[in-house]
Amino acid sequence: MNVTLWVVKGGRGGIREERFRARSVIAIGWGEVGDLSQYPGRDALRAAYRGWHPERSEGHVNTQAAQLWAFGHRMQIGDPVVVPFLGQPVIAIGEITGPYRWAADGDPDMPHVREVTWHVTDLPRVAFDPDLRYSFGGSVTVCSVTRNNAELRVRAMIDDL
Repeated sequence: MNVTLWVVKGGRGGIREERFRARSVIAIGWGEVGDLSQYPGRDALRAAYRGWHPERSEGHVNTQAAQLWAFGHRMQIGDPVVVPFLGQPVIAIGEITGPYRWAADGDPDMPHVREVTWHVTDLPRVAFDPDLRYSFGGSVTVCSVTRNNAELRVRAMIDDL
């Protein structure tokens, strides 16, 4: 079994980052697909996303569906999560404390939500080894980092806080 560390970005221009901190959540957009718990499998989610975005490439559809599936179904309570703050020299580290929930009546740009307990919201990027910083810098909004014992190393950092 791979141990997993989740990376969640705050959207274009970091528009959700301060709300993540203030509300103790991580959240994503893609409201057009609706409640992720309605999809029995990744293929159904991929088909729904394709229906909303017929002009997009197969690779784009697969990437978006994988992120949505991970957020709604693969993340588990107790998993660690990092949020690298765009344009700031800091990263937040937290732990997922709530199940996936669809919050259609909340912020329209972040209807998919998970509760988080933040251990730190302003840890300097330089506190992380270069390989971890590199792993946090990808272009997707939601991803897991399993290589180089990432989860265990970040948990050790939490223990040292």
